Amino acid sequence: MPKNQKLKNLLDGRNMKTILDDNAVGGIPLLFRIDMAGGATASITTTLAQQVTVVDVWVQNNAAGTTSDSLQLFADAAGTLAITDAIAITGADKTVASASTIDFITASTNFLTAKETDGGGNDSPACTVYVLAYRA
Repeated sequence: MPKNQKLKNLLDGRNMKTILDDNAVGGIPLLFRIDMAGGATASITTTLAQQVTVVDVWVQNNAAGTTSDSLQLFADAAGTLAITDAIAITGADKTVASASTIDFITASTNFLTAKETDGGGNDSPACTVYVLAYRA
């Protein structure tokens, strides 16, 4: 393999599929961004180019949330294989909320589905979901 190709493979993560325990070098993190329009209950499914393991999820409100508005991340298109608990997005505009629990499962189906649930009144906030992961 030419030297340039080896460097390219390192930079795009092809040779960094697994982060080993006690690895002094580390791995290449991936950051996925999902924009939710808000309003009523809705979901957005992102088809991934590779399998990933999710290590952190946070949401920034782009408007004020109301009582019982939430967002949850799933590892399948149907929205049944939960990665996170329901993240409350009830705060003010620009509020950041994080998942309280994360199941470090590998999205073996190559999907991330963000489901926003409106607590009533079709007034859940527009928000941006950030998903930090690494290649599985």
